[in-house]
Amino acid sequence: MLSKSLKKHRNKHILKRIILCLLLLAAITFFVIYYRETIFSYELVPPFAIACIGIVVYSVPFILFKIPLLLLDSTWTGVVTAVDIKTNIGTYSIGGKHYPYTKNDIVLTVRKENGKTVKCIAKSLGVKEQKWIDPHTVGKIENHVDEFSVGDKVYHFYGFKYNFYVHEPQNEHKHCIVCGAPNNPNREYCLNCHHELLETKA
Repeated sequence: MLSKSLKKHRNKHILKRIILCLLLLAAITFFVIYYRETIFSYELVPPFAIACIGIVVYSVPFILFKIPLLLLDSTWTGVVTAVDIKTNIGTYSIGGKHYPYTKNDIVLTVRKENGKTVKCIAKSLGVKEQKWIDPHTVGKIENHVDEFSVGDKVYHFYGFKYNFYVHEPQNEHKHCIVCGAPNNPNREYCLNCHHELLETKA
């Protein structure tokens, strides 16, 4: 189902993450070797503490470039069984002043082909309540919830962040698995990132 160009993009993206992770590991190793006399001074720091610090420091590159998620990722298909809206409220700061921030997520409950159920965030929208922005007209999640419905087929491909949704009974959008943007079903390439779109088949 994946085209050669999408496979090439995925492999390039994965290879980039691995190379950056290895480079950061090499930099940490160089730093440890260069300052080994200070770091491994048992009179200042006990061996157990050094071992714990080493484990934490060397795990940072793997977490930063999401290598564990890459190893656990897999290709799967499923069907949407529920569509919900989840709202999170927080604050953000501009010029020392704090403003309320509301983030709305469209959360899909998907039953995978192996019977397991997963939660997928299909779309996120935020409203920043500032003086020059009307929170009632910006980022209304209700305007987008109809893009997804129970019965939609969901495809997740290894190495890609976003899922591919097949809408039933009518295919109203093609969701790009590279950037997640919805596109007209007649388009061959994503309007946002210009990567090739998958064919929509119910």
